[in-house]
Amino acid sequence: MARVTALETAVNALQALRLSGTTGTGSTSASLAAGGTKTVVCTFQTPMPDTNYTVIAQIDGAQSLLGVIVPQYPVTAKSTTSCTVTIKNTGLLTLAQAITVQVTAIRLGA
Repeated sequence: MARVTALETAVNALQALRLSGTTGTGSTSASLAAGGTKTVVCTFQTPMPDTNYTVIAQIDGAQSLLGVIVPQYPVTAKSTTSCTVTIKNTGLLTLAQAITVQVTAIRLGA
C-alpha cells in the first residue's frame, strides 16, 4: 500500500484548482465633477466559463484636477463576456476626455 505524503496531498490539491482568466477593455468619453461616477462596459478578449470571477481594473489616460479617477469595487455587474466597472473622480473636476478601463478577470476553481 502506497503512503501519500502531506506534500503529495498539497500538490494534488493545487493541481485540482484550475486558474482561468482573461483581459478586456472598455472606454468612454466623460467630464466628471467632483465625486462624479460613470459606468464603463469592458468586453473580454475570451469568455469566462461563468460569472464567478474577480475583476481587477485599471484606469488609463484619465486626469483629474487635484485627484485621480479610480475604479469602484466590488464589480458586481458581470457576464461571461463582459463586466461593468464604475469609475469615480476623487478630484475637483475632469475635462472632457477619453477614459480607458483595462480589466483582468480571474477565476480560481474547477
